[in-house]
Amino acid sequence: MTSSDTQPGSVDALARAADVLLLAATTALGWAGPWLPYPITIHAERDFHA
Repeated sequence: MTSSDTQPGSVDALARAADVLLLAATTALGWAGPWLPYPITIHAERDFHA
């Protein structure tokens, strides 16, 4: 992993951004869940947890 050795900061930032995006998507899904058709909600939750 030469890229992580040469640029640890950018890798950290990418990992943090991915965590924030995942959290935001999960929160939005949980908030919008009751208004969405259940098959879509369940399928999306499976994708997030996989």
